[in-house]
Amino acid sequence: MNIRVIISYFDKKIGPLVFYFYPEDPPLTDLVSNSIAGLMDQNIDQTFFTFSLDTYHTLNYLFDIDSILGRGKKESILISIIFDEHITQKTEQLVFNLCLEFIESMKLIENMYYAFYLNEMSNKTKLEKELIMKNNILVREMMQELYWATVEETREKTKEEKLDILLNQEHVSETLQVLRRAPKPYEEIKEWFDEKFPKENFDKMIDTLREMRFININLVDGTKKYIYFFKKTLIKEILYREIG
Repeated sequence: MNIRVIISYFDKKIGPLVFYFYPEDPPLTDLVSNSIAGLMDQNIDQTFFTFSLDTYHTLNYLFDIDSILGRGKKESILISIIFDEHITQKTEQLVFNLCLEFIESMKLIENMYYAFYLNEMSNKTKLEKELIMKNNILVREMMQELYWATVEETREKTKEEKLDILLNQEHVSETLQVLRRAPKPYEEIKEWFDEKFPKENFDKMIDTLREMRFININLVDGTKKYIYFFKKTLIKEILYREIG
């Protein structure tokens, strides 16, 4: 999956423009550049929205930062992340969270709005020129960090990585520790789990463990459900890793 991050802004004289994109190679096509920046001209009520463009799927976040130079003392900014294939809702949420972190960091930087005035350098004082160059570089660095964070969050995890992530969750490791001693009644384990980990989803965890063949659920006497621990599978995979 190929990913590209773009930041656009609203120029007072020209209108919406792409400010920076990463990776920088290859260059954006006119279609992508004009279409993404043009989203700022649309009547969009939502701050976070999706947009399909040709073969691309884009996630976009429109926001303002305070500015003594902008219209209404604001600068309108658009963060767009482009994927060359459709993504899941879970991935959308991950990207949404990364965008929020990016925006919060951006708003904390003093005089950040100067970054968007590179085209007006000739009309600025020496101090303003320094602020423009400094913050211009800073925004580009932040965009590159956003790109790599998005790549890391959305890449397909290997089986080993998924296993490691799963077993490092306290509610999972403790449940497996309990189950490996002997088969347990389903309702008994659920009651224990809900009391010990009230914020976690028991059914979701059980489904995951079954999919990875860590456990199985059988009926005893056709009425009572028991959870069985696949010891051979886990001994081979994790060598007990000292869970619990």
